[in-house]
Amino acid sequence: MALVIYPQGWLHNANVYGFLKVINEKSKEGKISFKLSDILKDDGTVVLTDETLDELYLDGKFDNLSFPRLFVFILEETVKIEEDIEKSYNYFRGNVGYYENYVAQVKKEKFMENLPKIIRSIFRKPVLLGSEQCFFCGNPLKTDENKSILQRKQFSRILFKEFSSSEGKFPNSFWNMSNEFYLCDVCSQMALFRHFVFPRRGEGIFVNVPSFKAIWYLNEAIQAYKNLSMELSVSRAISEVHLKLQRLLGIWERQNVEIIHYDGKSYRMYYMPQRVLELLLNTRISSILNSLNSIKIFEAVIYQERLNEILDCEYLLIKYLLDISIAGKSHLSENVKQYVRGDARYYINALPDLFQEVRNTMGVKQMVPVWRMRELGREASQLFERTKYRLLELIRLAKKDEVYHLILKTYMTRKKPFPEELNKVFSAEDEDFKNLMFAYVSGMISGGEENE
Repeated sequence: MALVIYPQGWLHNANVYGFLKVINEKSKEGKISFKLSDILKDDGTVVLTDETLDELYLDGKFDNLSFPRLFVFILEETVKIEEDIEKSYNYFRGNVGYYENYVAQVKKEKFMENLPKIIRSIFRKPVLLGSEQCFFCGNPLKTDENKSILQRKQFSRILFKEFSSSEGKFPNSFWNMSNEFYLCDVCSQMALFRHFVFPRRGEGIFVNVPSFKAIWYLNEAIQAYKNLSMELSVSRAISEVHLKLQRLLGIWERQNVEIIHYDGKSYRMYYMPQRVLELLLNTRISSILNSLNSIKIFEAVIYQERLNEILDCEYLLIKYLLDISIAGKSHLSENVKQYVRGDARYYINALPDLFQEVRNTMGVKQMVPVWRMRELGREASQLFERTKYRLLELIRLAKKDEVYHLILKTYMTRKKPFPEELNKVFSAEDEDFKNLMFAYVSGMISGGEENE
């Protein structure tokens, strides 16, 4: 019989993700015969065959002590974090441990004597039998085991000190000083993998969805960008694996994306609305966000009420570039510096594309592609040498009639045909009108530079 682990709440899923991280490392090192892809299934479950389980619970050695191999793997990977064997043991030692009082004894002799005994009683091939139900996952379990085993299979401070107070102490979170929330063999073992997700020191972030396969892709991509800030990491992570996620995340899963942030002391949970996920799963949007590498722009995209900040930024960047081309010098305003991390000319091309793609995703019909507006602007760069500033200000104020007459008059004076695509822009909503016309003016700037 195979063991099937189903997605549950975020804390359970984070523990299992920690287990998957360790298994992936051991597979790379050749210490196990199977790969992560062998146990991660497209239906979102983790499936461990009898042969796989037998392999994980063979006897293993660590620091001349005998443990089941799965716990040996935990210790080996913890040493990689701490770079010290003694500090790794401290995760399980006394009231200072990550898993508080997993082994109550602090003195080394007693601790080293008791750790193997406790681990062997918990880390065994899971037996999911009994009349009780696991508090975490609903698996069957029995509560007639000895007190030492049950103590380490409780939802208590031993395993979950951030979520549970101690029995026998005030305040006590359990009725009548008793904790009767027990974990099955699987969950009581998986709980010891949590520090690979939420570190002992520093911050941790976990993105939870109802699929272990999607959890794996999302969170591993986030780790690849751990040097960036939290919000942008999520953006980059989703864009990095969007093709896999498009297939893995069905409609229901997209409505249940949670971001859990651990600051070293407490957890905060955020829900990612489906609308935001749809934006980030858009290949074009995620690609532009990655290239811009700006938290402020990322936030302006995901918070719908702030989308017009992109238009404000476009206006100020065009004004800045116009000042340079005409006056020969200018400075970027402090407001715009919050958004721009690089060449202003790159941003003025990318931002209108980003705005239009976001509006497309929101279901707003676009009259003309942004690239075509830039092209029309380049063609007209010589026509508006003396009226660019005025045109820009009229666009900013969305004075469509005055913009139309200024452009029409300019084309007629120069005996140029008025482009049909340009005519369509004036029936767009004000936000889209501004975005398209800003692209048009930015085309004039680049066209003017080419002609100089």
